[in-house]
Order: sequence, then structure tokens, then C-alpha cells
Amino acid sequence: MRNMIITKETDYALRILRVLLDGEKHSVAEMSETELIPNQFAYQILRKLSAGNLVRVSRGALGGCELSCDLDATSLYDLMGAMGERGVLCACMEPGYECRWQNEHGRCAIHCQLAALQRKQDEAFHAVSLRRLLTGESDPQDTSEL
Repeated sequence: MRNMIITKETDYALRILRVLLDGEKHSVAEMSETELIPNQFAYQILRKLSAGNLVRVSRGALGGCELSCDLDATSLYDLMGAMGERGVLCACMEPGYECRWQNEHGRCAIHCQLAALQRKQDEAFHAVSLRRLLTGESDPQDTSEL
């Protein structure tokens, strides 16, 4: 099995946000059924989205989930952060990683090239707003290309 940069959990988070695009409150059951997300995962994901201030969850008879962020100002990078993902290309891109090879041999060309790719990936993920990702429509201030 391949390791994915965007995990199933983030994919499910995007699906939940897609339901909430209409600005209305929706129940977890409704979102799970519409977007084919197992209920137990939907609750876990909503906790993370709520902690990341992307959605608001209210309980009770009038409860439900609704957006609490500006999708034009929130990027894919922001969503991945809320989900606890960094989208790193390899272990040596993790903050604080200590490379035994570099300690023994010095500068690592592989690390330098991967770090450049990591920066480009991060820039690309920062450049894409969630609205654009979810709808295909770009904000007038969004100059990135997909």
C-alpha cells in the first residue's frame, strides 16, 4: 500500500466541507450518508475540524454542523494542519529530524533536493483555497494554477 500525502481522513474532511458549502446546518448522519463516510470517522473528523476552527458543532434539537471559516482564506495546507497532517515527503523533512548520514558525511544532496521539492509542495498547498478545491471556482485574489 502506498503512503498518501493527502490521507483518507483529509479526503473525508473535504467531503464534509463540501456538504457545508451551502451555509446550512447539517447533521452528522446526513453528511455521512451523502458523502459515504462511516459515522465513527465523521465524528472524529468533525472534532478535528472544530478544533481547527473550520466548523462549528452544536448539540441538541437545533444542533448540527456548519462552516465557521472563510473558505476563500483557508488553504489545503491549513486543512491538512487541522487534520494533524504535514504532508512531508520523507522523514528527514520533519522538524527536529537528526540524520545520522549527514552527521557522519556532511551535506546531503538528496536532502537538499527533497527540501526544495517540499517547499514547492507546501507553497502549492498554501496557494489553493478550500473554496477553489471544493467548487473549481477561484477567488479573484487566487492566482495559483491547478
